[in-house]
Amino acid sequence: MFFFIKFCLYFTMSFFILSVPLNNQTIFGYLHNISKPYTSKVFNVVFDTSKEVAKDTSSWTKKLFTNSKPRIDQISTKQSSTVKEEILHESYTAEEKELLLKILKD
Repeated sequence: MFFFIKFCLYFTMSFFILSVPLNNQTIFGYLHNISKPYTSKVFNVVFDTSKEVAKDTSSWTKKLFTNSKPRIDQISTKQSSTVKEEILHESYTAEEKELLLKILKD
C-alpha cells in the first residue's frame, strides 16, 4: 500500500514539473524534441527485431508440425458397435420347452 501511495506522489510531482512552460513550450516538449530521433531509432530496431522473431517462430512451428507423425484414429472392427452379430439360439428339447412355457405362463 505504501508503494502505491509513493508511486502516485512521485508521478504527480513529475507531471507538474514536466508541465512547467518555458518560452511557450513545456519542459516535456523540449525533452521530446531532443529524444525524438533516438526513440524513433529504438522503436524501429524493436519493430524489426520483433518481425524477425515472429518470422523465425513461424518457420520453426511449421517445421515442427511437418516433421511430426500424424495420429490416425482407427476403430477395431471386433470392438466396433457398427457390426451386429446374430445371436444363435440354442436348440431346446421338448421337455425344456414345456418347462419354459410353464414358467412363462405362471
